[in-house]
Amino acid sequence: MWVSLLSIDLNNMLSSELKNQIKSHALENPNIEACGLILNSGDQTFIYKCKNISSNQSKHFELSATDYVRAWN
Repeated sequence: MWVSLLSIDLNNMLSSELKNQIKSHALENPNIEACGLILNSGDQTFIYKCKNISSNQSKHFELSATDYVRAWN
């Protein structure tokens, strides 16, 4: 699951490159829920992969608090 911190329609607004990056992250380990953040800084949108720390990673996701903080630095 990816969390969007943008106030836009992501389905229509994400570039093919960003969509491919998200898909690639999800396919790194297809047995667990991939998670990360979609961030915007000025006119640049980018992804930040986060570790899934859920106790049941195949069905749920929980963002690592450390990754969340690092994404903002």
